[in-house]
This record gives sequence, structure tokens and C-alpha cells, in this order.
Amino acid sequence: MAEATRVPGAPPNPPEDLGDDIVIGGSPEDRAQLRELYLTFLDANDHIDFQKLQTIWSYGPDKWYFNTNGYNYYGLEDWEHIWDYYRPQFAVVKPFTPGRRLTHISGDLALLAGEYLGRYKEWAGGDGGGAIATQTRELATLMHHRLTMVCLRSEGQWRVIHFHSSEQALGPRPDQADVR
Repeated sequence: MAEATRVPGAPPNPPEDLGDDIVIGGSPEDRAQLRELYLTFLDANDHIDFQKLQTIWSYGPDKWYFNTNGYNYYGLEDWEHIWDYYRPQFAVVKPFTPGRRLTHISGDLALLAGEYLGRYKEWAGGDGGGAIATQTRELATLMHHRLTMVCLRSEGQWRVIHFHSSEQALGPRPDQADVR
């Protein structure tokens, strides 16, 4: 799966210079809190740490999570089920790299987006398991992904209300590739 979107001959890593994070709006306190929320999520995801996820995620089945595996999850309880499944399947090889972040804050609503996030895991779940296990093994080797988070401030605390993750294609985009 990870190799499928790579352009043949493209380097297996993101560009060396991603540039600076982009932050629009909000107070210095908002910016700091949202940066910490972003890093907390990446750490929770790295270790599949549901207790840590609970510190930043808003409760309720109306809070949707679109996983890199292509499936949708509705609320924390649903998310916990997939993490319980994945936890014994993956082993962290090295800590995540945060990539480049875009934060746009408007009042009590914030959009966080990240690109070229490094995730370094390996399959630890053994053999067998059919198509689902094969897909899980492929997810374990996915090295770079991108994410979008929507956050809402309620009672002075920022919480994630929506999350979407997908594979980060590497190399030139189709419109930038030399097709001659």
C-alpha cells in the first residue's frame, strides 16, 4: 500500500526542507495549546495510547474519525475498538516526526493540518488473519501520512471533534512529473 502512490524513482523520504509551520489567527495561548494538542495526538497515535487520546478528543458519536485504513469511526468508543485491534499488531521502530503543520484559528474553531508526518512502525502481529491482517501489515509499513483535525474550544479547552488521515504521496505530483 505505501509503495502504490510513490512515483517510480522518487525518493522514499519527504523533502529535506519542508518550510516553517503556518499559523493563522488566534492568541499566543491558543497557538501553544493547539500545537501541544497536535503533538499529543501524534504521540498517542504512535503508541496507540487510548488514555492519552481521551485527553484531547471530544466525546460523543457525532465526532467522526476517518482512519488511514479507509474506514470511518464514530466517537471515542468506536475509535477505542480499532485501537484495541491495532495495538498488538504494531511495534514502534522509532518515534514519529511531526512534519509541517498548518493551523488556522477563528474564534472557538481551529483547523489543524499536517503533511509529511513520519510514522515508523513494523508489523508485530504474526502470520495469518486473511485480508484484514494483510491490510494491517501494509498500514504498519506506511511511513508518511497527512492529517486534518478540526478542533473546538469549549469551556476554555481545545478538543478534537473530527480527524482524517491518509497516505502522503511522495515524489512529484502527476502535473509536475516529467512525462516525456
